[in-house]
Amino acid sequence: MFFLACPLSAEERIGDAWSDTRNPIIEIFGGQRLDLWSLKPVTRPEIPANGGAHPIDRFVLAAGAEISPEADRRTLARRLTFDLTGLPPTPEEVAAFVSDTAPDAYGRLVERLLASPRYGEQWTRQWLDVIRYSDSNGFDWDEFRPLAWKFRDYVVRSLNADKPIDRFIVEQLAGDELLSGPPTNASERDGLLATGFLRLGPFDNSNSLFNEQDRGRAELMNDLVETTGSAFLGLTFNCCRCHDHKFDPLSQADYYRTRAIFEGVRFADDLPIDLPENQELLRAEHARIDSELKPLYAALEALKNVETPDEAQTTRRGELEKQCAALEATKPKPETALLATDAEGEPAVTHILYQGDYRQPREPVEAGLVSILDPNPLVPAEHANPETK
Repeated sequence: MFFLACPLSAEERIGDAWSDTRNPIIEIFGGQRLDLWSLKPVTRPEIPANGGAHPIDRFVLAAGAEISPEADRRTLARRLTFDLTGLPPTPEEVAAFVSDTAPDAYGRLVERLLASPRYGEQWTRQWLDVIRYSDSNGFDWDEFRPLAWKFRDYVVRSLNADKPIDRFIVEQLAGDELLSGPPTNASERDGLLATGFLRLGPFDNSNSLFNEQDRGRAELMNDLVETTGSAFLGLTFNCCRCHDHKFDPLSQADYYRTRAIFEGVRFADDLPIDLPENQELLRAEHARIDSELKPLYAALEALKNVETPDEAQTTRRGELEKQCAALEATKPKPETALLATDAEGEPAVTHILYQGDYRQPREPVEAGLVSILDPNPLVPAEHANPETK
């Protein structure tokens, strides 16, 4: 679900904690914690005047450290190849770089490695570690997720295509909102596959056996909030599930404002991801099988209307039922994946939970960002005024 800023007037809107004393973080933390470097705008530092030829060398020397000896060309080729692809170079590749004395030899090697499919595979591993990717559910049963690999391959494709980072983030958080209906091209299909991010956390598939669906839902929401905070905001949200953060300028309300953004998330294992050409093939094959089924169902319906069927009619009815079931089973199913999308209707109201306990809800909160930056509520895009969309 896409959210927009609530259309408040200039007087009603509360500014960030650095510019508006009404910001709730000011009151909670007494005006402290506003000087954290991680929350300040990025600024370009002045490059030290003295030192090595490269600006990085100058910063190293200015910090009182020493510059390491320059690597020989063989070491450089191996180090670069391992870093960018996770694999060693071949002896031939090393020899070619060592013998290439052109000034742009290093740059060309970098570009060749970045263009390799192995680049996306190597750096996908780093991202999957950050966002808690797993091929199984965790907990006692640790059930296998047979379709999780489609999300992994989506990340590989995205990195190898040098996808813009803002698009990469939006797809994972709300890729299903980028299209209406089945995907019409590979880009829209990837938007759906990206929502696998919302499904990667631990999931106890025994919840329903013990009537613990509420606990399972709370664990899913906790994982989404905390992983989103660490992966996309660089902030640790775990502490403020139960209380205002002890170190970062984050309130407990911020935790549940963030959770409210995800409150409408549901599993979408039944959502088709076929592209138009395969959608047409599916429709054609279903139509062909339906044409074969039509006379069989007609004959079956006629036998069902017989009030006192004889043995032959009863036998024939059983045969027809088996034939129909067998033909129905041959209908090809649409392709699916490990996906998430919005639940039908309005999402549940999000409450602050006393000490993080899902059984002890307290005051309700609206969806929002971290208060230190923007304490104003967000509203679903479909509820916003047309002028604000």
